[in-house]
Amino acid sequence: ICPMGFYCPAGSTSPTTHPCNPNNPNEFCPSGSDHSLAAFRGYYTVNNTILLGSTSGTASGTGGYSGQAICPAGSYCIGGLRFLCPAGRYGDTTGSVNASCSDACLVGFYCPPGSVSKIQISCGSNHQYCPESSNTPVPVSVGHYTVTLSQISNIDDVNFNYTTQPDFDGWNFWDNTDHNFQIIERAENWSLGAYAKQYYYNSMRKGNQTQCEPGSYCLSDGIRRMCPGGRYGSSSGLSSALCTGPCPAGYYCPQGSSAPTMHSCGDHSVYCPVGSDAPFPVLPGWYAAGGLTANTSTTERKCEPGSYCSGDGVVRLCPSGRYGGSFGLVSCIVVSCVPMYVYYVYLVC
Repeated sequence: ICPMGFYCPAGSTSPTTHPCNPNNPNEFCPSGSDHSLAAFRGYYTVNNTILLGSTSGTASGTGGYSGQAICPAGSYCIGGLRFLCPAGRYGDTTGSVNASCSDACLVGFYCPPGSVSKIQISCGSNHQYCPESSNTPVPVSVGHYTVTLSQISNIDDVNFNYTTQPDFDGWNFWDNTDHNFQIIERAENWSLGAYAKQYYYNSMRKGNQTQCEPGSYCLSDGIRRMCPGGRYGSSSGLSSALCTGPCPAGYYCPQGSSAPTMHSCGDHSVYCPVGSDAPFPVLPGWYAAGGLTANTSTTERKCEPGSYCSGDGVVRLCPSGRYGGSFGLVSCIVVSCVPMYVYYVYLVC
């Protein structure tokens, strides 16, 4: 019988006289061939090297392609050759002849060459994102944060099971086609169903980046954080916890403030020094001071002698009949008047 990789037409005197053309991958010769065969559409040829010759086992010749196989998922086949699906795309069928394979990789996932699913690999974490047709995650730009864009339409049809891997700090979820969903963050007490699905699809499939809005800042980890209390961020794309600067005296800036004078300090009972995240109450015996208006006090001062401060932040003079002889009085002291007596001596003659 003519061996694989060769063909033997009528009248052949040797099994290896006619090798299948090794330069034409679209032809193959299985065992017993009398002529070469053309590869089927959607198939690729395989080359089984046959060692022929003496009893010593040394090779004296090789044939050409000897068989064919259907193009597996993740690839396409043209002219007897197999090619991996291009990066950013996937092929979920066998026997494909389309160089574009099935379709583009889904937003929030990336597809290396040879991918078999539109959700081949989750984008993975907040510091990177994957637009549609991604072949690798894109690092987030400084001053930006990553956002989730897409939603699998048949999420409720995914049959989730879970397992843990000793060398992986997190959990893996698998759907009914054995696609590996890698979840980087650890979660305790996982329960199957909606919560697990919601966590996965909301946390691990970042599809784009957005510039940090005023009142927030973004480091290189792709997470948006509010400007801390006592500071404000007046522009987009801030990348430091210092934001734009500290809140000016006479005003206060809660967390996430986008302007320096959004909140006037308040009435005389409070004051706001530079960098305040909330008004400070004026202590009894002290009064509010500084600022351009009655609502923008910047400090507190101790009540001077001759005055008193009852705790509402207002300084008042001691009234008639009372006095204040020291600093920090909350009330004045009543004047004690000592009776004076005049004795008249009458001399009787």
